[in-house]
Amino acid sequence: MDPGSRGGLRCGGSGPRFLTPKSGQKRFGSALRLEQATTHRARLRQYGDRVAFLVVYITEAHPSDVWQMQSNIKDKVVFASPKNEEERAFIAGACVRKLGLKFSAVLDEFGNSTEKAYTGWPDRMYLIDSRGRIAYKSSRGPFGFKPQQLGAAIAQALAMQASK
Repeated sequence: MDPGSRGGLRCGGSGPRFLTPKSGQKRFGSALRLEQATTHRARLRQYGDRVAFLVVYITEAHPSDVWQMQSNIKDKVVFASPKNEEERAFIAGACVRKLGLKFSAVLDEFGNSTEKAYTGWPDRMYLIDSRGRIAYKSSRGPFGFKPQQLGAAIAQALAMQASK
Protein backbone atom coordinates (compact mmCIF):
# COMPACT_ATOMS: atom_id res chain seq x y z
CA MET A 1 0.00 0.00 0.00
CA ASP A 2 1.65 3.17 -1.17
CA PRO A 3 0.26 6.19 0.71
CA GLY A 4 0.88 8.34 -2.34
CA SER A 5 -1.48 6.23 -4.42
CA ARG A 6 -4.06 5.20 -1.79
CA GLY A 7 -5.04 8.58 -0.55
CA GLY A 8 -5.68 12.04 -1.87
CA LEU A 9 -2.66 13.93 -0.61
CA ARG A 10 -2.60 17.47 -1.93
CA CYS A 11 -0.46 20.52 -1.71
CA GLY A 12 -1.90 23.24 0.48
CA GLY A 13 -0.70 26.56 -0.91
CA SER A 14 2.11 27.99 1.21
CA GLY A 15 1.29 25.70 4.13
CA PRO A 16 2.20 22.02 4.34
CA ARG A 17 3.75 20.76 1.12
CA PHE A 18 3.30 17.63 -0.96
CA LEU A 19 5.87 14.88 -0.56
CA THR A 20 5.42 11.27 -1.58
CA PRO A 21 6.59 8.96 1.20
CA LYS A 22 8.96 7.08 -1.11
CA SER A 23 10.61 10.12 -2.67
CA GLY A 24 14.15 11.24 -2.15
CA GLN A 25 17.11 9.07 -1.22
CA LYS A 26 15.54 7.34 1.78
CA ARG A 27 14.87 3.62 1.53
CA PHE A 28 11.30 3.72 2.77
CA GLY A 29 8.83 6.21 4.12
CA SER A 30 6.97 6.55 7.35
CA ALA A 31 3.62 8.27 7.43
CA LEU A 32 3.25 9.55 10.97
CA ARG A 33 0.28 11.28 12.48
CA LEU A 34 0.44 14.16 14.93
CA GLU A 35 1.31 12.85 18.37
CA GLN A 36 3.78 14.37 20.77
CA ALA A 37 6.21 16.47 18.78
CA THR A 38 9.12 15.64 21.09
CA THR A 39 8.72 11.91 20.40
CA HIS A 40 8.70 12.54 16.66
CA ARG A 41 11.77 14.77 16.90
CA ALA A 42 13.63 12.05 18.81
CA ARG A 43 12.74 9.46 16.13
CA LEU A 44 13.81 11.92 13.44
CA ARG A 45 17.20 12.40 15.11
CA GLN A 46 17.63 8.66 15.50
CA TYR A 47 16.48 7.51 12.04
CA GLY A 48 16.15 10.64 9.89
CA ASP A 49 19.13 9.77 7.69
CA ARG A 50 17.47 6.47 6.71
CA VAL A 51 13.71 7.02 7.04
CA ALA A 52 11.48 9.67 5.47
CA PHE A 53 9.12 11.03 8.15
CA LEU A 54 5.83 12.57 7.13
CA VAL A 55 2.78 14.02 8.85
CA VAL A 56 -0.50 13.60 6.99
CA TYR A 57 -2.89 16.24 8.27
CA ILE A 58 -6.44 14.87 8.18
CA THR A 59 -9.68 16.38 9.43
CA GLU A 60 -9.38 18.42 12.61
CA ALA A 61 -10.05 16.21 15.64
CA HIS A 62 -11.45 18.92 17.93
CA PRO A 63 -12.87 21.87 15.98
CA SER A 64 -14.32 24.64 18.14
CA ASP A 65 -17.74 24.34 16.50
CA VAL A 66 -18.04 20.59 17.14
CA TRP A 67 -15.95 19.31 20.07
CA GLN A 68 -13.90 22.03 21.73
CA MET A 69 -11.22 20.82 24.10
CA GLN A 70 -9.87 22.86 27.01
CA SER A 71 -6.36 21.80 26.01
CA ASN A 72 -6.85 23.51 22.63
CA ILE A 73 -7.84 26.74 24.37
CA LYS A 74 -4.85 26.48 26.71
CA ASP A 75 -2.48 25.79 23.78
CA LYS A 76 -4.10 28.52 21.64
CA VAL A 77 -4.97 26.18 18.79
CA VAL A 78 -8.68 26.92 18.51
CA PHE A 79 -10.09 26.46 15.00
CA ALA A 80 -13.58 25.92 13.64
CA SER A 81 -14.18 23.15 11.11
CA PRO A 82 -12.60 24.23 7.82
CA LYS A 83 -15.04 24.96 5.00
CA ASN A 84 -12.59 24.26 2.15
CA GLU A 85 -9.06 23.04 1.36
CA GLU A 86 -7.54 26.50 1.81
CA GLU A 87 -8.87 26.74 5.37
CA ARG A 88 -7.67 23.19 6.08
CA ALA A 89 -4.21 24.12 4.76
CA PHE A 90 -4.12 27.19 7.03
CA ILE A 91 -5.06 25.13 10.11
CA ALA A 92 -2.59 22.38 9.23
CA GLY A 93 0.19 24.94 8.78
CA ALA A 94 -0.63 26.53 12.13
CA CYS A 95 -0.51 23.14 13.87
CA VAL A 96 2.80 22.17 12.23
CA ARG A 97 4.34 25.51 13.25
CA LYS A 98 2.92 25.33 16.79
CA LEU A 99 4.34 21.83 17.30
CA GLY A 100 7.68 22.77 15.75
CA LEU A 101 7.70 19.73 13.49
CA LYS A 102 10.96 19.38 11.55
CA PHE A 103 9.73 16.97 8.90
CA SER A 104 7.40 17.24 5.93
CA ALA A 105 3.65 17.63 6.21
CA VAL A 106 0.97 17.01 3.60
CA LEU A 107 -2.79 17.51 3.52
CA ASP A 108 -5.39 14.86 2.99
CA GLU A 109 -7.81 16.07 0.32
CA PHE A 110 -11.04 17.61 1.55
CA GLY A 111 -13.02 14.38 1.05
CA ASN A 112 -10.68 12.65 3.55
CA SER A 113 -9.73 9.73 1.30
CA THR A 114 -6.39 9.13 3.05
CA GLU A 115 -8.02 9.18 6.49
CA LYS A 116 -10.62 6.68 5.28
CA ALA A 117 -8.07 4.41 3.58
CA TYR A 118 -5.81 4.34 6.65
CA THR A 119 -8.40 4.78 9.45
CA GLY A 120 -6.34 7.72 10.65
CA TRP A 121 -8.83 9.56 12.89
CA PRO A 122 -8.09 10.89 15.41
CA ASP A 123 -4.38 9.96 15.22
CA ARG A 124 -2.33 7.01 13.98
CA MET A 125 1.31 6.24 13.34
CA TYR A 126 2.29 4.09 10.37
CA LEU A 127 5.52 2.67 9.06
CA ILE A 128 5.46 1.97 5.32
CA ASP A 129 8.23 -0.38 4.17
CA SER A 130 10.35 -0.22 1.01
CA ARG A 131 7.78 -2.31 -0.86
CA GLY A 132 5.01 0.15 0.00
CA ARG A 133 3.39 -2.15 2.55
CA ILE A 134 2.30 -1.33 6.08
CA ALA A 135 5.02 -2.62 8.41
CA TYR A 136 3.54 -1.07 11.56
CA LYS A 137 0.19 0.50 12.47
CA SER A 138 -0.30 2.01 15.90
CA SER A 139 -3.48 1.74 17.89
CA ARG A 140 -5.70 4.81 17.83
CA GLY A 141 -4.00 7.83 19.35
CA PRO A 142 -3.21 9.59 21.37
CA PHE A 143 -3.60 6.88 24.04
CA GLY A 144 -2.76 4.01 21.68
CA PHE A 145 0.63 5.42 20.74
CA LYS A 146 3.55 3.32 21.87
CA PRO A 147 6.65 5.13 20.56
CA GLN A 148 8.89 2.24 21.61
CA GLN A 149 6.88 -0.08 19.33
CA LEU A 150 7.38 2.26 16.38
CA GLY A 151 11.10 2.46 17.16
CA ALA A 152 11.35 -1.33 17.26
CA ALA A 153 9.43 -1.62 13.97
CA ILE A 154 11.76 0.90 12.29
CA ALA A 155 14.85 -0.93 13.58
CA GLN A 156 13.47 -4.26 12.36
CA ALA A 157 12.59 -2.86 8.92
CA LEU A 158 16.04 -1.30 8.55
CA ALA A 159 17.71 -4.57 9.57
CA MET A 160 15.63 -6.52 7.06
CA GLN A 161 16.46 -4.00 4.34
CA ALA A 162 20.19 -4.17 5.14
CA SER A 163 20.20 -7.98 5.00
CA LYS A 164 18.93 -7.98 1.41
